[in-house]
Amino acid sequence: MGLYDISYTNIILTAIAILLSLVIAGFAWYHRRISGAMHLAILSMIGTIWGLIYLVELLVRLPAAKLLFDDLQFIPASFLPPVFLLLTMVFTGNGHLIHRSGWLLYLVPCLTAVMIATNNYHSLFRKSEIIAGQQNGEILPFQVVHGPWFWVIVATSITTMLISVLVLLYAYLRAPRWSRGRTGGLLLAAVIISVAVGLSLPAWIRNVQVNLTLVALLMALAFLSYS
Repeated sequence: MGLYDISYTNIILTAIAILLSLVIAGFAWYHRRISGAMHLAILSMIGTIWGLIYLVELLVRLPAAKLLFDDLQFIPASFLPPVFLLLTMVFTGNGHLIHRSGWLLYLVPCLTAVMIATNNYHSLFRKSEIIAGQQNGEILPFQVVHGPWFWVIVATSITTMLISVLVLLYAYLRAPRWSRGRTGGLLLAAVIISVAVGLSLPAWIRNVQVNLTLVALLMALAFLSYS
């Protein structure tokens, strides 16, 4: 029971997030003819993959396996902000502005996969200082010290989300009142996530684990499901 004493809340929250992501993906696919719906479906499926990887990390007992899945979760996580920006641009009718240069948004996520796969040779994504152990058959919490590439992911994700917020805010203010609902839903979801990341930064700098981003993602998913 020691494992579940540590992560039971995260397991429940992650399972709910996965279910909500699947609901949004199915709903968006059903309405795929609406502008931006396919991007929302792709965004939701990426979120589902991220949630599944994180859920496996919470459930496995071996420290080495936990460390592996802790690294792997950053691959889908790094794809979410650029896909959200693409969704924002297409949904607001500005997709043509990044039609030719959209591939640049995927540069950091693709490099993240490379950094994780080759980390043992350079430690740019994760440093070697890890506190882990086992006592009386129970796994103890381990601490991961992230390298400089982790901060590249954080910086680019924050920048991308802030751009999305500004684009959505501009579209929301220009839209007539009767059509602000869907734009407002995306805007509020982006603001919730961006604020949570900003509030989590001090803890990440001190290398302290926080659940704020997971809770914020769950709130954003719940609001998107409702809207």
